[in-house]
Amino acid sequence: MVAKVLSASSKALALTALVSLSINSIVLPAIAQDSSDKLDLRPPIKSGSEDERTDDLSAFDKLEDKDTILIDPEKLIVKPPVLKALIKLDQPVSPLHIEADGDRDITLGEVLKTALRNNLDIKISDARKESAKWRFYEDLSRFLPDVVNSFSFQAIQGKVASPAGAILRIKSPYLTTGSGFNWTLFKGGERIFRAKEGRHRMKASVHALKGSVNDVLLQATNLYYELVLNDALLQIRVKAVEESKAILQLNEDLFAEGVATKLDVLQSRTQLSRDRQALVSQQIKRRQAAVDLATALYIDPAVDLNVQDRTVRKIRLIAQATRIGALIGTAIKERPELPKMEERRLAALQMRNLRKSAFLPSLSFNGAVAATGADIARGDGLQQIPLSSVTSAGSTLTPSIAGGANAPLANGIGGGRKTFDMRALFVLGMDVEWTLGGLGVTDTARVKRAGYTAREAQLAYNKELAKVYQEVRNSYNHAIDTEALVKETTSEVDSSEEALRIAVLRLKEGLGTQTDIIIAQRDYTQALINKVRAIVDYNKSQAQVLHSVGAISFNTLTRGFRPASQN
Repeated sequence: MVAKVLSASSKALALTALVSLSINSIVLPAIAQDSSDKLDLRPPIKSGSEDERTDDLSAFDKLEDKDTILIDPEKLIVKPPVLKALIKLDQPVSPLHIEADGDRDITLGEVLKTALRNNLDIKISDARKESAKWRFYEDLSRFLPDVVNSFSFQAIQGKVASPAGAILRIKSPYLTTGSGFNWTLFKGGERIFRAKEGRHRMKASVHALKGSVNDVLLQATNLYYELVLNDALLQIRVKAVEESKAILQLNEDLFAEGVATKLDVLQSRTQLSRDRQALVSQQIKRRQAAVDLATALYIDPAVDLNVQDRTVRKIRLIAQATRIGALIGTAIKERPELPKMEERRLAALQMRNLRKSAFLPSLSFNGAVAATGADIARGDGLQQIPLSSVTSAGSTLTPSIAGGANAPLANGIGGGRKTFDMRALFVLGMDVEWTLGGLGVTDTARVKRAGYTAREAQLAYNKELAKVYQEVRNSYNHAIDTEALVKETTSEVDSSEEALRIAVLRLKEGLGTQTDIIIAQRDYTQALINKVRAIVDYNKSQAQVLHSVGAISFNTLTRGFRPASQN
């Protein structure tokens, strides 16, 4: 009975095998025919021992000698980029210096010194200061008397008809000279108030110059750190390209062994292309940062600027224990904008007083000496000079004048001789004048306008004071924020670097995917970028705090600053 059952089962299995063989003989050739036209997604898996297989991590392991090294949480070393690691551009230019004719190394100290020496904003402010100073001297000179000198020489020839009916013939050169002074002793106080107004404006220009220096130092510092940032990012982008190349090589090796797919290879090539595009853009951005810095320093932008210090480190300029109250107190004393606005307010008050002086009289003291000279006809005695005849009451009268010997008549009278004679005239006097233009309405309007100008200056001072408070607190908080980011980004770099290493290992062992590597690589590159940005932003924030409290200078930017209340 059992034998019969086994015999039946054997027949059934044999029949099933025969049917399967028939189906395969029909279907498989068709499938093979369709597959021959498609891309080979995965080649046959090679056999062999582990020793015979290619070391898939060899290219990736070479990157352990990193171009960008995180020494500690507050310092990174960025090596100079190797030219062969950069992307060659289509234009006939250097991949690093682009269109520059040459290059030079530069430090922060050199940047600050060059900015102070060459910046045109500082020179413009200095010219305005000198202009205000000489305007003040001009106002002071108004207290001195005015000296007047004159000289007039005329050749006079002809006849003069006098109101008395005399016809005088004149033929004589006539000389007039004069020297005098006019000293306004009091003009309603106008000169006093004008001199005070000029002095306040001169002081305001001095503080404006200091403000320009502070702004230029902050601008130069920020542009220098922008160059540092872009230089470091360039090296990070170079490192990302090298990693992408290593991962591509790994996927190509795995694909050749039949472990990876063609999609993995294509994805790694796409990631390499993206990293190369980012590298090209970063090469241009680094050059643009150098051009911006050179332009701000007013030096030849055709010379590329290289960062001499290759260590991107956290530089503390404000002591960590410094409190906000000490910084605000320093800002009130040191910020040049506040005394500048105060001097302008005082100048506006003096201008209002100057307008009020128009209602008061003016007192001036003057004196002069005048000399006249002409050809004088001199005779031996008094002569009668006949004038034109006049008919009165039926009789004709012929008036005459005596003293003809001293009268400057042409050719003289009575045969007298002519000599050039000089005579002096002395004048000394005092003038008091009181003028009200437009019945005083004009001057009243001027006083009112000057009063509102002074009010505007007071409000502008209050606004600037509030702005100073805001800038000090915001810069202080931003410094705290950037310092915290410097610490936190360290963990991000460490974890993303380890994640990338694990992703590569998992891919080698067949446990991971190319997508995992791409994500890990992007995270690692972005972590390095965030780390560099955090350090550079912290250094910028320290300079911003110095600027907000008015303590920014070459010494404080290179050596640090401690508020006076904490010294």
